[in-house]
Amino acid sequence: MAQAWKAWLGARIKIMMCVLRVGGSALDLNEVTAISSVIPFRMDKKGQGRAKINSLHYDVVKEFDGTFSEMLEKATQWLKGTKGIEKLKTRGDVEHLDLDFAVFAGEDQFGTSYTLPSDFLRIAGELGLSVTVSVYKKQEN
Repeated sequence: MAQAWKAWLGARIKIMMCVLRVGGSALDLNEVTAISSVIPFRMDKKGQGRAKINSLHYDVVKEFDGTFSEMLEKATQWLKGTKGIEKLKTRGDVEHLDLDFAVFAGEDQFGTSYTLPSDFLRIAGELGLSVTVSVYKKQEN
């Protein structure tokens, strides 16, 4: 019964993504970009637009149609395979390191929980990452 419930629940989630945000008031955007083996999809400079701090945004898992555990596995592989991420936590100009899982739930979905396994949390902790799960109501086209 529990497996059937999980399968139904997994099928109800249509779009997910995961983003790594690196931020700090004095964050040197160019220097941090040069450290990593990946390029951020967005760069915010303090005082421009709505940006209150300098920040970089990296696609860890782009739009993904699957289960949360599958997305978590993709994120784990990205964290293990991306060079330079481990250096960020020791930089004095990095104030925020956040891994944000964005889940777009169906209109009829209510009361969902997501488990983050200890192995994943260990990897995130070693990298100095906080972890957020953001659940949004999916907008119908």
